[in-house]
Amino acid sequence: MSKTRILIVEDEPGIADTLQYALRTDGFEPLWCSTGEEALRCMTEQAPALVILDVGLPDIMGFEVFKRLRAMSGCADLPVVFLTARSDEIDRVVGLELGADDYVAKPFSPRELVARVRSILRRASKNVASASATVAVPPTAPAVRCAPITRTSPRSKPPRSRKPPASCSSWSGSLTGLISAEFIQHKSICPS
Repeated sequence: MSKTRILIVEDEPGIADTLQYALRTDGFEPLWCSTGEEALRCMTEQAPALVILDVGLPDIMGFEVFKRLRAMSGCADLPVVFLTARSDEIDRVVGLELGADDYVAKPFSPRELVARVRSILRRASKNVASASATVAVPPTAPAVRCAPITRTSPRSKPPRSRKPPASCSSWSGSLTGLISAEFIQHKSICPS
């Protein structure tokens, strides 16, 4: 079985080396391009399953590379993750509004980025499964079973006499003080 190809478009060799190592270690086949023009040429030769794209490239701004990528035949739905030092809110919003699948600011965790790549590829493979094309995502550790959370009232809390198990965020069918964002995140990670 061939490895899943990931295109890295990054002008800093140290960061590119780190990404290549992390992706290769996790079972992917990384390809590195240091300029936007090189990446666009590479796309015509061999399409990857996902692109990790720096915004601040020496020749073309990453946002422009993204637009050109999207205009290429067969690349309209290609997953793209922006990886950049530009961490201002407006840059993140622009990247996501253009249609990027994720936006990661430097400095970053290589392990977290690989986890994001896996997640995006899983979603992409589910979306294209109906078209008989699948993306091979290397296997990961087995999923953890989570207890379902139910919300009985906006301010429901467990009784103070007993504590819930440390590994569980629901107890006696009520929310244990999670704010709404945490509740939504838990629901997306641990569906009931």
